[in-house]
Amino acid sequence: MVLTDLVAIPAALWSALSLKLGVLDHGLGNGAWLYVAALMASIPVFMRLGLYRAIVRFIGPRAMVTVLVGVTASVILLTIANAALLRTPIPSEAFVIYWALAVIYVASTRFVVRHVIHARLLGLEHVVIYGAGSTGAQLASALRSSNRYVPVAFVDDNKALHGSLVGGLEVLPPATIASIREEEDVSAVLLAIPSASRRRRREILESLQSV
Repeated sequence: MVLTDLVAIPAALWSALSLKLGVLDHGLGNGAWLYVAALMASIPVFMRLGLYRAIVRFIGPRAMVTVLVGVTASVILLTIANAALLRTPIPSEAFVIYWALAVIYVASTRFVVRHVIHARLLGLEHVVIYGAGSTGAQLASALRSSNRYVPVAFVDDNKALHGSLVGGLEVLPPATIASIREEEDVSAVLLAIPSASRRRRREILESLQSV
C-alpha cells in the first residue's frame, strides 16, 4: 500500500494541475520538489496514524479519517510552499481539486484491494485465532495451507500486542470479536493459548458463547 500511495499521490497532484490549468505541461520547470513535498506531507502522516498497519480487508471509517488527515496535511504544506517558493504561484483552486482527487485515489486503491482479497477468499471458512503467540502464528500458517480455512485476525488479551501484526494479521482486542464475526462471516474462534490455565480457557469459552 505504501508503493501504491507513492504513485497515487503524485498522480492526484498531476491530475489536479492538469484539470485546473487545462494543459499537460504545467510550466513548473524544475518542479519535481512539489511532488516530493506532497509525498513527504502525507506518507509520514499515514504511517503515524497507522494506516499501513490496518488490514486492508478491515478498511473502514477509521482508515478514511486517516486518509483525510494525511491529504489535508499535504494540501496545507503545498499551499504554503506554493505561495512562498514559486515566482508564479499555482491557482489555489488546483489544491482543492488535488485534495479531492487524492482522497479518492488513496481510498479507492484500498477498497479495490479489499474487493480482490474477498474474491480470493470466497468459499473458505473464516476463523479468528485467540492468542497471538508462537502457537497462534504456527496455527495461522497451518490454516493457510489447508485450502479450507483462512485466518482473518488474531485477538489477544495482551494490550501491548493490539494493533501489531503477526504473520500479516492484525492483533485486536477480544472485545472486537463480535464485529469481526459480523464483517467477515467468521465461522469459528480457535484457541491458541497453551499456557493458559484450564480456568482461563473456560472463562474465554464462556465469553465466546455470548458473541
